[in-house]
Amino acid sequence: MEINNDIIILPELLIKACSSKIYYRSNGIDLLSVEIGNDHFYQFYISNINHEKTTDSKVLKDKILGLGLFGVIECVSELDLFHSKYKCYPNEYKAQEVLDILKFEERFRYLKSRTNRRVFLLGHFLKKIGINLNQFSRVIDSIVDDAKGSSQFPDWYLYTLFLLSEILTENELRNIVDKKNQVGDSIFNVLNEEQLIFFSENMLKYGFAIGETDFLTFNKAFV
Repeated sequence: MEINNDIIILPELLIKACSSKIYYRSNGIDLLSVEIGNDHFYQFYISNINHEKTTDSKVLKDKILGLGLFGVIECVSELDLFHSKYKCYPNEYKAQEVLDILKFEERFRYLKSRTNRRVFLLGHFLKKIGINLNQFSRVIDSIVDDAKGSSQFPDWYLYTLFLLSEILTENELRNIVDKKNQVGDSIFNVLNEEQLIFFSENMLKYGFAIGETDFLTFNKAFV
């Protein structure tokens, strides 16, 4: 895999809805409604789903309630990916670009959490940088399954494994994973300079895209 040098920034609403625990509480949909109500683009687009043109706040709230948190996430993802592909926004919402992301998320369903959709967020990022989600290494499935546990940050966990699987053998990758709390040291010890540049630049790329920087400890992915 070659490094994609394009600067990628994911929609702030998508990042928040996928990773912030506050939206997964009992009043989460109310908080999301306020967030969307403060964004003229999403306010207009979601209010006008099904061609019902209105700016009425009650209609907007009803639409958001109808979509639910997951529906809003998928709608925002669809808009962003559609725009990246066609350089325009669709006239109406229809789930097309997000379908393989949903399959990707289901593939790693045992990493899913009740308080985030970070696996979906990673799938969105990977697709946006041109990665075919159907070609995501099956070696990773085996490693994740063998770990018999889940990470608080499944996106960082999977992305770390993905990058390392591109440059290491399966045995080398398993040896790193087995180190758990010493993952960072293991990575620096195993990778040569070229590999470390590849790994670091791509990790930075994802961190920049979702506005997170503390991943640089590396161990965060395996917590």
